[in-house]
Amino acid sequence: GRTYVNVDLSTVEGIEKASDWELASSGMADVVFSPHLNQIAEKLLDGQHKGRMFVLLIHPCVREFKRFRHRRKMELLHHGKGLITNENSEEGNGDILSMSYTAYSKSHLVEDNWMTRTILDKP
Repeated sequence: GRTYVNVDLSTVEGIEKASDWELASSGMADVVFSPHLNQIAEKLLDGQHKGRMFVLLIHPCVREFKRFRHRRKMELLHHGKGLITNENSEEGNGDILSMSYTAYSKSHLVEDNWMTRTILDKP
């Protein structure tokens, strides 16, 4: 059978708990998953217990451009009923169908990119 360590590494509190348990040096876990890369490296890993990271990423601009195209497509499917609006853009009160990608990237519609901030260790 399989055994599991019951600790939530998706939270800083869980990482602290794992650190208290000395998770890396205990040999209790072969694999860990966490969005908190810097905290895992700082609290769990050391010179004797190194980690390996496996990551699949898409460039943030490419990902956001895909979101832009998807939102425009959804707006077209809803017959341009103004479901997704651009009230806060520099171009005025147009809908997403009339927005340029540059205007979209500066609008309130663009998604906050937590991954880029995490990699850079920015809040």
